[in-house]
Amino acid sequence: MRDLKTVLYLTVHGSEKTVEQLADSMGISASYLYRACLEGESGCRFPLDLLLPLIQATGDHRILDHLNARCGRVTTSLPRVGRLKKKDPQVVNEIQKNFNAVMAKVLEFFSDPDRAKIPEIERDLHRHLCEVASLRRTVKDFHQSDLF
Repeated sequence: MRDLKTVLYLTVHGSEKTVEQLADSMGISASYLYRACLEGESGCRFPLDLLLPLIQATGDHRILDHLNARCGRVTTSLPRVGRLKKKDPQVVNEIQKNFNAVMAKVLEFFSDPDRAKIPEIERDLHRHLCEVASLRRTVKDFHQSDLF
């Protein structure tokens, strides 16, 4: 496993943007960003509060993946979706029913593996993630006045 400085270096120098462009979008100097990628006395620390701006500027999640691996964790990106159109408890039942159908396909696949089924299962899993993300956003954005 690579060390954090190496992953930081690959993220910064592997970007389509120049170091100067990245530093400008992060609100730091280019020399600071160059030094943050260096080992030893010439280098400097890379503060955690610069991590999200770097990820957003590069679109590269390698640092986050590295930290997850070091901590024995994993993350997944949620699709960008809107809120559910109806705030009806029946929608939750429908999402649960769809989840059960997807899991049945996954279990069937593990019982009788068939490469031809993989794209369909991936599509169904993605659709379910979108439904859950919509539900999450609906709950997050829910206003008490919506009840009346």
